[in-house]
Amino acid sequence: RVSGRLPLTLPRDAYASWDETLAALPHIDAVVISPGPGHPSRAADFGGASVTIPLKEVLLPAVDALSPSAAAIGALNTLWRTVDGRLAADNTDWIGIKVLLSRSLGGRAAGGTALVLGAGGTARAACYAIRQMGFASLHVYNRTVAKAEALATDFGGAPLVGASLDEALGALERLDAVVSCIPGSAGVSIGEAVLHRFAPVVLDAA
Repeated sequence: RVSGRLPLTLPRDAYASWDETLAALPHIDAVVISPGPGHPSRAADFGGASVTIPLKEVLLPAVDALSPSAAAIGALNTLWRTVDGRLAADNTDWIGIKVLLSRSLGGRAAGGTALVLGAGGTARAACYAIRQMGFASLHVYNRTVAKAEALATDFGGAPLVGASLDEALGALERLDAVVSCIPGSAGVSIGEAVLHRFAPVVLDAA
């Protein structure tokens, strides 16, 4: 059951025409790829930027200061210039994930089981949010098992392994929340039988 959605629609080929899209927006002066000497993000009039895939982890070494959450997550989504001229970064993805999950979970987080789909920067924020919410168990599923194992280890969870996602989920006794951090085009989905069995809160964070 879909209980709500954000009022935002992106065309299917948004990323294919990213340069053209940015060029048409009057408030965007530069795309931050790898801040360094001479880059627009180092200019005195650079105020900040929003960072999206696939740069949330790539840009970490390029900033001067990380917020505690960005450092703990290992990914960023916001850049800004500090009063002393440093390039600072934060991660607010986890806050949005936590707020949206909390609205529907009630008391299920305590002692509950959560699943994160994906292993990129947003998935890292999802794992952090789940840990902050007090879930008892965290599982990570990714088509590259080694990445799922690495991410799960970083946040005290366990990889979910199986020939298919539904097969892997069959080993669980409960599932209270699912945060998907992979695009729909990846072709990964949870079967209706599994959804009916566990009735988890599902959040698409991709």
